[in-house]
Amino acid sequence: MNKTRLKESLLVGLKNFVESRGFLVRRRDRIGGDPFIDMARLAGGNSPLIFDVGANIGQSIEKFRSLFADPLIHSFEPGLESFSILRSKYRGTPGIAALNNFGLGSRDETRELIENSISRMSSFWEPGRDCFGAVVAREVREIRSLDSYSIERRISHIDILKTDTQGFDLEVLKGSEKMIRGHRIHLLLVELTFMQLYQNAPRVDELLKFILDRGLELISTYEVIHRNNRAGETDALFVDPQFLKPVLYKQDSTFA
Repeated sequence: MNKTRLKESLLVGLKNFVESRGFLVRRRDRIGGDPFIDMARLAGGNSPLIFDVGANIGQSIEKFRSLFADPLIHSFEPGLESFSILRSKYRGTPGIAALNNFGLGSRDETRELIENSISRMSSFWEPGRDCFGAVVAREVREIRSLDSYSIERRISHIDILKTDTQGFDLEVLKGSEKMIRGHRIHLLLVELTFMQLYQNAPRVDELLKFILDRGLELISTYEVIHRNNRAGETDALFVDPQFLKPVLYKQDSTFA
């Protein structure tokens, strides 16, 4: 048996063993395997301009900085405690263009942020039936629109817009209307929520309609997080078709 066939045989055996124990095995280097790897391949170049909306304590920043040699990142986090951690980690870090302690929404305004004991669950919406954690504080916070921020900062385009704002993503996109319609946002990574985590938050079909009506096309959805035997949330990656570049993904039948 040659080395290639031996390697494939060993990988198949390992895959079968792991899946027999109840785990799913799939390649991260295939389209749909990992949103950050997909964005790295589709964005092109090593210096994308990235908006990290709902930055929390910098989890996405870490991933972007590990995948791109020289990214330029604008982060947005309205939570006071989360932003304090974010700033202490990344203030003065090369490639961090701005650490903004305000949220993005459909217009420039102020709004009450409901802080959760689990910081990533904090939202501008009231907790809903399926929300977890507990409300620990309420603070009136500033909100800007992405369009007005981009004009102020003279930002001509955004290579990657990542938004994870706990049910507030449609508001973020409404405030990005001019940039989207001007084909100035190339890739969009957004969280799709299926459960009632927040009161009055838009349904997933409303969010999808807004995105698709503006000509963005779906690249892939990713792992669905399930809660109480129901679909909870997943990430979805969209592209403006004007910037869709052919990408060669490694083809290997082992994990087909």
